[in-house]
Amino acid sequence: MYGRITYADQKLVINHQEISGVTDFNGDFDIPYENIDLMGGNFAAEIQGEIARNISFSRFLTKSDSLKYLTGEAVCSGFVNYKNYSFGFQSGYLTNYNASCAVGDIAEISTEFIVYGNIGGGIDHPILPPQNNENIYVANYGNIFISASQAQSNRIISFNYSVSCERIPIFILGSLNPTDVFLKKPIIIDLDFTLEIDDYESRNMQELLCTPEIQNITIDLKNCDNSQIIESFHAPNSKLIYTNYNGSTENSANIELSFRSFLM
Repeated sequence: MYGRITYADQKLVINHQEISGVTDFNGDFDIPYENIDLMGGNFAAEIQGEIARNISFSRFLTKSDSLKYLTGEAVCSGFVNYKNYSFGFQSGYLTNYNASCAVGDIAEISTEFIVYGNIGGGIDHPILPPQNNENIYVANYGNIFISASQAQSNRIISFNYSVSCERIPIFILGSLNPTDVFLKKPIIIDLDFTLEIDDYESRNMQELLCTPEIQNITIDLKNCDNSQIIESFHAPNSKLIYTNYNGSTENSANIELSFRSFLM
């Protein structure tokens, strides 16, 4: 009998823990079979190149995010369970972690992984029970506090925080999977703001070339009454790398700022 599988039928599990607030999940693999021409008009179809295996998913920020710490050397596995079936992966490494929010929105997290183990159907593992005090808070724009010099007297209306983690696999003959996977350093953190201007004045480019603007920026997302920090994001020793001034007859003047940090 045919039946639809909706969001209510699915749950995502990473490292034995069910992930809350998930809005979408994508998993794929691509086996690069290529045609090899042979004399006599024959041919063979063989794998040419590295097998592509990728996982990505998005979710609302509902509590302290344990997946943020996969930006380091840690490896993970997981699966989506739907009815009595699953689509899972083994030996996944986080390559991009992104947090964003704007006025009127709920804070959202998106993550991308490259997989160097098995991937596909029939891969799952036991699910641990939820930890104690598993209260779920949803962070909206009224619960976001940013520690930056521009936040003192100008209105930050959106932010985008992105961590890029490049992975370097080491392959040997006789194995489709790498024997080692290294994290290339430095890790790059990009932080973008849009703010409505009160007294902010951009520095000119030649000044910044000689004396860069450097800040330690922290973003705190709190619960409904702002009594508890749900999660924090940090961009230490970040340098201003981009400025864009916007003025129009439709909206208040605003400016877009981009900062970049390098972590060893």
